[in-house]
Amino acid sequence: MEPRLGDVDFKRKILTVHGKGAKSKQTRHIPLNATACAVLKTHKGKVTPLPSMPVFGQHEFRKAFTALLKTAKIDNFRFHDCRHTFASRLVMAGIPLNTVRELMGHASLEMTLIYAHLAPDNLHHAVDILGGA
Repeated sequence: MEPRLGDVDFKRKILTVHGKGAKSKQTRHIPLNATACAVLKTHKGKVTPLPSMPVFGQHEFRKAFTALLKTAKIDNFRFHDCRHTFASRLVMAGIPLNTVRELMGHASLEMTLIYAHLAPDNLHHAVDILGGA
């Protein structure tokens, strides 16, 4: 079951993914940034704003995403690759791996550790703090 418009709390900037629709079968509350909220509000304004309506219907989304990739002349790219980019950019920005784990919905830190090599500067930063640098 994909997220519904009623699962988006625009005041708190949170998207709720219910357990029965999640890979982990666990209900999660995902924080949304201002850009994500703006996109969802724009989408909400283009459709009948029923709480039971999918945020993005799976068929419509696949069709639009495929057309976008074709227009941009991007080959060999899956929507799931966006998840990897999300995690990679968080790690490269210095976000702690456990926070990345929570945002990704990984059950264990082990799954998130595949991104650890993207933050070698964090090790230097950690020891520099002890030295007062």
